[in-house]
Amino acid sequence: MADNKVDRWLPLEEAAAVMNRSLRIIKSQMRNGRIRRDHHFRKVGDAQFELNITKYLEWLDEQKERRKLPFIERVRLGIEEGNQKLMDAVDETRTKAPRERELSVPVLPESAKRRPKLIPIAVWAEETFGDYAPPVRTIRSWIRAGKIYPMPVKIGRSYYVKPDAEYVDPLVQRFRRSIGRY
Repeated sequence: MADNKVDRWLPLEEAAAVMNRSLRIIKSQMRNGRIRRDHHFRKVGDAQFELNITKYLEWLDEQKERRKLPFIERVRLGIEEGNQKLMDAVDETRTKAPRERELSVPVLPESAKRRPKLIPIAVWAEETFGDYAPPVRTIRSWIRAGKIYPMPVKIGRSYYVKPDAEYVDPLVQRFRRSIGRY
């Protein structure tokens, strides 16, 4: 039985104009392998490409539906499809041992007992990053983005943080939590 949909190949620039899509985005999708050669696009001459509008629009609809799925489901689908970057990230998290939380109260050395409970963020940055500490303006943007854990406290016009606070990437934390490794 013949397919009712007709493949519609147009030059890349014309196809982008017809679909009202950015030519730059389509080219980056071609370069990074998100759309397939000879299925979504094909080379017809020296640096000349054609785009199969029908297949490309179907692919866009699939991507739109996929973004509606929960994060863990998208990760599972990516692994099934053989997404190498995703598989490398999963392998890296598997090799790292999960943090073990100690149930007993640890015995702290005398110097640790005298540490201040909260310190200004500029001091924390200097202790954490040394000579390469980012400016206070950058650290304030990290605070607003939730990238410092435990969260700093604002007292008056200044932020104060625990001395053992860490810079964390929320995206990595979300991924690790979703696979049960953090």
